[in-house]
Amino acid sequence: MLIKNLGALEKAGTLTDIVTSKTGTLTQGDAMKVHTIQCADDRSEDDPLRPAIRPSILETLKSCVLLCSDAYMNVDDQTLKYKAEGSCVDKCMLNWLNDIGTDLYEKVVEKQRDLKLETKLPFSPENMKMTVVYRIYDRNTETQKIRIVMKGAPEVVVKHCDWIQ
Repeated sequence: MLIKNLGALEKAGTLTDIVTSKTGTLTQGDAMKVHTIQCADDRSEDDPLRPAIRPSILETLKSCVLLCSDAYMNVDDQTLKYKAEGSCVDKCMLNWLNDIGTDLYEKVVEKQRDLKLETKLPFSPENMKMTVVYRIYDRNTETQKIRIVMKGAPEVVVKHCDWIQ
């Protein structure tokens, strides 16, 4: 482990989740999801020891990943397939959405059609979070809503939550 900042070492003692790269990022220049841990009260049929995630929570998570991301899908010139581009972590999250069968093209078109980005506060090591504010047009009710999505270090994000499920 290479530590550039002494404060990072102090914070390491409070970590609950760790995302590591043994060889992927360093030798291949790209991050990839190796294993997903799902959280909920019920259990997965495939693996009774691993909790399954409720469909409503999964849809919310998918939406948040798409809305609060610096990554985007680009067509690879050689394979003519969509490829995630952008920051390492955000690319990994988009690839995860693709791995679980999310129609990314449809979701991106939906995002461009029905959502307008009002404000973006980019991720920074000082803030340890990224926040976006969207104006959402609801086609069913013909009304607009505001949606705020934040991602980042759990100890920072939790401070902004009214409730935790």
